[in-house]
Order: sequence, then structure tokens, then C-alpha cells
Amino acid sequence: MNPPTPPSSDGAPISDRTVLDRLFAHHADLVMIVTPRGQVEYLGPAARHVLPSAAPGAQLRTWIHPEDQLALAGVLAALRGGEAATLPAFRVTPDGRAWRWLSGTAAHHGEDPLIAGVLLTLQDITLTVRGASTGASGHTVTAALAGALSAEEVARAVVEDATTTLGAQAGMIVLRRAPHLPLTPAGATGYDRAVSANWQQFLDADQLHEVRDAASGQGPIIVTAHDWQVRYPGMPPGPYPLTALLPLHNDGHHLGVLSLSFTRVHPFTPGELVFMQTLARQAVQALQGALLHEQLKASEARHQKLNRYGADLVSILDPGGQLIFTTAATSKILGYPEGDLDNRPAFDFIHPDDHEFVAQALGALADGRAEPVRATFRFRHQSGEWVWIESIAANHFDDPDIGGILVNSRDVSATVRLGQELANRETAFRHLFERNPLPMWLYDRQTLRVLEVNSAAVEKYGYAREEFLNMTLLEFRPPEQSQLLPGIIRAIDHDEVNSTPARHVLRDGTSIDVVVHGRSLKITERDVRLVVVEDVTAQLQAERQLQAQVQRYQALLELAETLATQHDPLELAREALERCVDLTDFAGGLYIRITGPRMDAVHAHGLKEPLVTFLKAEPGRTSSLGTLGPPLFGGQAHFTTLDAARLPPHVLALLTEYQGVAALPVMAHGELLGAFLLFSEYGQVRADARRLLGTISEYAGTAMERSLHVTQLDASREETLRALGLVLEYRDYETAGHTDRVVALAEQFGRRLNLAGPDLDALRWGAYLHDTGKIAIPDDILLKPGKLDATEWTAMKRHSEIGHELLRHIPTLPGTTLDVVLHHHERWDGSGYPHGLAGESIPFAARLFAFIDVYDALTDERPYKRAWSHEEALAEIQRTAGSHFDPALASVFLTLMDELGPRARTPDPFTDLPEL
Repeated sequence: MNPPTPPSSDGAPISDRTVLDRLFAHHADLVMIVTPRGQVEYLGPAARHVLPSAAPGAQLRTWIHPEDQLALAGVLAALRGGEAATLPAFRVTPDGRAWRWLSGTAAHHGEDPLIAGVLLTLQDITLTVRGASTGASGHTVTAALAGALSAEEVARAVVEDATTTLGAQAGMIVLRRAPHLPLTPAGATGYDRAVSANWQQFLDADQLHEVRDAASGQGPIIVTAHDWQVRYPGMPPGPYPLTALLPLHNDGHHLGVLSLSFTRVHPFTPGELVFMQTLARQAVQALQGALLHEQLKASEARHQKLNRYGADLVSILDPGGQLIFTTAATSKILGYPEGDLDNRPAFDFIHPDDHEFVAQALGALADGRAEPVRATFRFRHQSGEWVWIESIAANHFDDPDIGGILVNSRDVSATVRLGQELANRETAFRHLFERNPLPMWLYDRQTLRVLEVNSAAVEKYGYAREEFLNMTLLEFRPPEQSQLLPGIIRAIDHDEVNSTPARHVLRDGTSIDVVVHGRSLKITERDVRLVVVEDVTAQLQAERQLQAQVQRYQALLELAETLATQHDPLELAREALERCVDLTDFAGGLYIRITGPRMDAVHAHGLKEPLVTFLKAEPGRTSSLGTLGPPLFGGQAHFTTLDAARLPPHVLALLTEYQGVAALPVMAHGELLGAFLLFSEYGQVRADARRLLGTISEYAGTAMERSLHVTQLDASREETLRALGLVLEYRDYETAGHTDRVVALAEQFGRRLNLAGPDLDALRWGAYLHDTGKIAIPDDILLKPGKLDATEWTAMKRHSEIGHELLRHIPTLPGTTLDVVLHHHERWDGSGYPHGLAGESIPFAARLFAFIDVYDALTDERPYKRAWSHEEALAEIQRTAGSHFDPALASVFLTLMDELGPRARTPDPFTDLPEL
């Protein structure tokens, strides 16, 4: 007979323990062998690591939370040989302070000689339990509410959360457990023994006035190290320059103070102050619960058992779902007074959509199921709102103290809603990402490699999705920018959100101007950046074209101003010649003075010196102008090629580098005073250049005529302004005669309103110039036959401000004229543009002219509408009086138009001319 193998320190024989250790050496689960009565026989390696103080022969309940001992003992005692059961989640502690959550299974192997007991296979679910109650902010103490047994544990959890979030070096809760008891420290973290001893000494003597005041609910108190030294010279402040004391009180109950000590003096942000106040409120709730739990320890057996199984709300149900008993937590969680739900059907308060699976769970328990069941469902709050409840229900019909289904419930609304919100946000983000009409992608901020791309980017850039996902940002940039891109990326990545102009290259080699809108994100611990790309190529081109047009017409207006102040005819010709060349593609030109049949070159600009010298030295006759002569003497500009101009051969010999020629007459009183001859390297002249040169030619003629006839200065100014008004008609944007019609009708309306002299002149000039700004609007918008889209309409509405900007530099134009140009599209109710002025804040002349402009537009045929009749137009103006128009002026205008009748659209060439 072999001698028996001596037992090991684990209770099992040494040989058996060796076998078991080898069996469970690499097992991640916590493995134990216990007797049905809960005596520990063996602990696996992982179990010994979690519970280092556990030893064979001891009772398992030594390390189990008191609230969980009964449920676990019941499962173990009910097991029979060969049976297995799922264990309810329970808490263990290795050191009597920190609790960890375990769950798993128990299997009875009493007949197995190697095990000879109940095999427990457990998993550590602490992170899962606590994670379910932890929000994104990490600033709550829900874990303390769920797992803390004592006020000390609550205090420690609150202090740890506060110090971690706010960066405090140390902290504690100074707690008053009852009104008649002194303040005592709890949950201290970070303080060394000397500081803790000083705190206790001064608290015992009730000498810490700030702490006492804060505990009495007088509000947060911030104390510096200097304050400590002044108030408490006998108490070393420790290495903490700043301490915040937050009162813990609720409904007149003062529980104590949350003290947080910092290693530097700094002002708290509003967000930190809100967090501290919120944390203090949560700490009060947690502490009240913990203190209440301590008080309930001595209560009757039934409440001890209920509290042992309940984390928040404990209730008892009969087999039919009738609520037999509910704890006081019903009021806190569900809003019902204590006992109000007792003896009422639970299903009257459960959401209809949740009835079926809750009924199934309760039915299984009513049929004798021993294992607890879990369910998450909605329960109606006393306010009518739905609260998400997570419940664990167990069969306790055989327990005389319970006699029903014991339900342990907690409010998980925040967790459920957070999960729903996160899921909704992810779905919305993916929908927005994929359906966004703008190109979007995600890239890795370290490698600059594209991680995800939407369909709009694939279509815009021309790459297949697979190609896109193998590219870096360097491949979108022109080669000359590739070396600079990493530095640019690092610079903009410092900003969480930014917008950066850039230039990208498409797959076909085309370059586009873009604005890259970026936002930094963190996805699965990876630093990424979300990019939205806006193609602004067309916009920038339009802006450049608009800027060029504005510059050209600004120069044109400056020329008009110069000509208006210049009285020397030859200087007028020189100024006009230089502008003709500088504002167009012509290489050079000359001004020839014509006197009867004789002509001579007076000024040259941009031509080579030999040609200038020859032309100035060789006066000629107008007959040598070839085919240019007849149009010039007819007052018409002529554009042709040099070959078709039929100039004298000796002149053509000096012009071999040119192909095109333009002849612009300068007329005064129907007489040809001179001409501009401009030479181009191209045979064709653009239409806009022709219009511009025609305008300059007209300006020059008008200016010369004025210089020759000073006495007709006012008339010349009138014609110049009219010419500006007619420039738009030359672009064919409206029916000819619009300018003359609105000028004539404006003068009649002004006279009816007793305007005269300078006021009437200013109104008339405003009528000439009211749409000057349209000269800078691109043709594709101005001449579009259909309705303008939103972008085009925005560009069109700028014409009043552009016109004002162009004209305000002319010193001879009075303010009233500029008011008409800028504000004739404002509306009486403030819905007009450009400034949204309303009522009498709109200048009087602009309110007056609005009637004229709208009436002529309504009665004029446009490509996109028919011409309204005189009566229809007046009816529309009467309808919109008080919204579009000044109601007082409307009655005067309508009376005038009734008198004039339809002939108001046809100005009389004799009676409607302005007085000079």
C-alpha cells in the first residue's frame, strides 16, 4: 500500500495541485474548487493573482460582498452531482477596499477524483459593469453609486474622479455622518501622513473655519497657501498652493466638504466650476445613499435581504406580475411616492412594446426557473416620460421573507440613450459622408494616406476608389507644391477646424482651385482628419474677370472725370488715346487732327519712333484714309484689317508688324474734328473692346465739344452722363430707349413733387446712371434669357453697390444722384437690397425713382417675360404700395400716370428734354 500524498497549502494533495496548475496555467479565467458549503479547496493561478490573500480552507464569503453572499450560496447549495449553473454577477475584494465584479459558471464534479467539489469558472467583468455607467466626459460618480458599500468607498471614488479630471494633486471628503457628529476625513488621496494628521488635528478642534463654513453650505471657498499660513499658522499647508473647498449639501442637509488641492495657483474655467458643482451634487447623492445603506444594516431581515440584492431599486412581484413591494428608491428613480406602486400591476407601467419579452422572462421564473433572468425595458415615470430600467429577477417563492420574484433594478436611461445617440451619429455621419455632393475623404495625419473617400471625390478627381485609397495627399498637389505640403499640413493640423485654399491636380492632369475644409478627429485611437473639398475654380475666374472689368471701367470713369476737367482739345485727345491703348489689346495708335480735307498726326502712343516721326512729318489728305474715311466722316467707328483698309503703300510699309486697324471718329456738332487710329497685331477685335473704344471715342468727342463750347458745359455733362447710361444698352441687355424713358418720366414725377433746380438735376442724373454697376456684371449673367439661379442673382444684386463705388469718385456728382444709384432697389418694408433699408430711412430720391424703374421694367418686353400693359403695371404698383413702395408717393405717382396714360412710355423729344 502506497503512503498518502501530503496535502499542499492549497488544500489539494501536492500531486493533484501540480496537475491542476498545469491544466489551468494558461487559462485566462479565474478557476476555483469549493465545497457545496463554500469552503475553498483550490485556486488556479489567475484566481490567486486576483485574490492573493485567499487560502484553502477559508470560506469563500470572506472575500465576497455581503450583498452578494446569499445569492451565490444559494446557487452552490442547490447544485447536485453532474449539474452546472450560471452564477449571478457578484463582487469580490482582495484587500477589503476595492471591489471587482465577477461572473461565470459553477459545475458539480463531486464524483471526479481530481476535482471532488464544485468547479467555479469565473471572468472579471469589472470594466464592463463600470463602463456601462461611464459617460464620455468621465466626470460622473456612477461607479461609486453602483459598487460602493460604504461612505469611505464613495468618498474615494468621488475624490479619484475629481483629481483625475481636474488635475488636482490631492483630495479628500471631510464628512459629517450625522448632524451631531464632528467632521472627519474620508477617501483621502494624495496627502502624505503628516498633512493628513494635521487635517485630523484641526478638525477635531473645530479650528478649520473655511471647512466649517463650506460644510454649512455657504458656497465654494478657494484658499491659497498664503491664506492657510495667515489663518492657521500652526498647520503646515503642505506642497499645495491652492485648495478648493466645495460644500456637499442637499435640501438643507449638510454632509461635509469636498477638498481638492492643486500644485499651482490658477483660475478655474467656467467649465471646471460647473464640473465641480455637478460633481459635488453627485457626491451628495452617492454619500446619502452610502450613509443610508450603513443605517439600514441594522434594520429587519426582510430589508437586509432586499438591500443585499438591490443596487438601486428593489421590488417583489407575484407570478402574475403584481407589484407586492417596492423600495423607497421608487421615488428617486421613477418619481412615485414610496409605496404608491405597491399592489398594482407592473405591466400598467411597462411600455407596450416591451410587454412580450418581459412577460416571457417573468413566466420562466414563475414556472420554477432557478437562474436569474436579465431584462432591459421602459418603465413609465410619474411625469409620464419613459425611463430605461435594467433588471435582474430571481425566483424566491420558497423564501418566507420574500415569497415572490425578487427584482433588482437600476436606471440605465443615460447609457441606453448614449448608445442610441452614438449609433444615430455614426449613421448620420456615414450618410452625410457618402451622400455629400462635395468631395470628402479621411486621411491619416501621420502618413498623409487616404483612409476613406466618398463617391463625389471619386467622380470629381477621376480616380477609382481603390486608387484613391492607395494615395497620399502629396499626389493631389502640383509638383512644385509637393515639397512644401508636409510643412503646410503640420501647420494647419494645429487647428482643430480650418479652411485652407489650395490647388489640386485631377487624374487627367487638369488643375483646379479649391478650398479645403478640415477637422481633426480621433477614430479608434488613430489621429485622422476629415476633409471637405470645395471647387472654387469658376468662382475665382469670375472674380478675376469681374475685377478686370471693374478696373477697366474704373479707368473709363477716371477718363470721364479727366476729360470733364480738361479744356485743351489736344490734351483731351492725348488722354483719350492713351486710355484706348492701355485698356485694350491694341499695340499702339495715333490721333489725327482733321481740318477739312487736310489731316495731320498730333499724338502717338505705343508706336515705334520711326513710324511716329514719319507720320508727324508727313501731313496728308483725308483721301489717303482709304476705306476708313467714309465711316469716319459718317461718325461711325470702323474695325477692319490693314489689307482691307487700302492705306497708301508707303504707309503700309511701316505697319507690317500689325494686322488690324480701328478708326474712331471724334465728332463735335456733327463735324469730324479728328480720329483715333489704333493698330493691333490681331485681325479681329473683341466685341467688348469695340464697345469700350466707341464709348471712349464718344467721351472724347463730347469733351472736345465742351472745350470748344464752354457755354454749353451743362449740356455736355448731361450728354456724358447719358452716354454712361447708354453703355448698358450697347451691351443689348435691355430694349433701346430705357435710359431716355426713365430720365423723362423721372423729371415729370420730380416736377409733380415740386423738385426744381439742383434737386431735379440730381434726380435726372441718377436716372441716367442708376444701372451703371451692371457694366461690371458678366455677360453670361446679364444677358441670360432665362431666370437667374441663386448664385447669379447674388452677383446681379451687386450692381447697385458696384455702380455707387464706380461713381462716388466723381466729385461733380451730388449725393442725391449717388443715393439713386445705390438705393433704388430698396423696398419700403426693408426686403430690398443692398442694405435692407426700410421706410423713410431710404433716401427720398431713391424712393421716388423706384416707381420709374419698376414701371418701365414691367411695361418693357424682356426675353423671359412679355410686356405688361400700362394698366397692369399701375395695378401692380398700387398692390405693392406699403410693401415695395412709399405709400404716400404711390398715390401721387398713380395720379400722374393716370393723366399721362400709355404715352408715358414714349418721351416727347421736345417737351421731355431737360432744361439747360
